[in-house]
Formats: sequence, C-alpha cells, structure tokens
Amino acid sequence: MSEAKYQGRIISALKPYGHILPVESKLKSPGIPDINFFIRNEGWIETKWRYRNTDPEIRQTQFIWFRERMKVNGNAWVLCGTFDKMHYLFPGSAVKWLYKAPWKDWVTQATCSWRTNYIPPIIELLHVIGEINEE
Repeated sequence: MSEAKYQGRIISALKPYGHILPVESKLKSPGIPDINFFIRNEGWIETKWRYRNTDPEIRQTQFIWFRERMKVNGNAWVLCGTFDKMHYLFPGSAVKWLYKAPWKDWVTQATCSWRTNYIPPIIELLHVIGEINEE
C-alpha cells in the first residue's frame, strides 16, 4: 500500500463522523498535514506509511508546522500505517522526537497502536483524539 492510498482510506472512514478535507496543496503551505477534520473540534492528521525497507520521516517543514501548532495547543496528530498491518497514533507534541528519529524510536512515542488489515478502528481512533465520548 502507498501513503496516498492509506490516506484515502482514513479519509473515507472518517467522513461519516464529520467534515473531513484532504489537503491538496503543499506548495501554498509547506508542512501542513494531509487531513483537516472537524468532528467536535477542528484538528489535523498527518498520515505516514512505513514500507518494508523504508522508515517514515518527518520533513523539516512538517516539524516546523507541528512545532508552531503545538505552541498554541493545536489539535494535530500523526497516524502511521505499516507494511505489517500495524497502525501507530502520535500526538503532535511527539513530532519533536520523531523528527530525524529511527523507526525503533517512533514506536516508543505512540499514544496507541492497533494491528488491523487496512485502517485502525475508527471509533477507537476518534475516542483517543477526543472527538467522540459515546461508548
């Protein structure tokens, strides 16, 4: 699977819960995450994909965007899927540790993780990022 395909699946799964927008233009706002959402609150999700022989990376523009957003208590997350069917969710505040870090260090910073075929369980994901409270 590619990062773009993973991102598309996350967007499709989130759409029934709120206003979900893929962010298309990296040229106008370098570093801005891939997905903007409004469910109960506005937030952002940067999607990453870990291929078998290539670790995901945070670009410098993404590091700067997250650093500035976290200074004002922004609601931003990194969601990384992997070739071995794992999904890791990181708060935006973890980007300072993920930037230029090897994969083994990424795993230690995850807020939670799931092993599923294509996407993490969306209801559980929404609970973790604070967008739904219902049981």
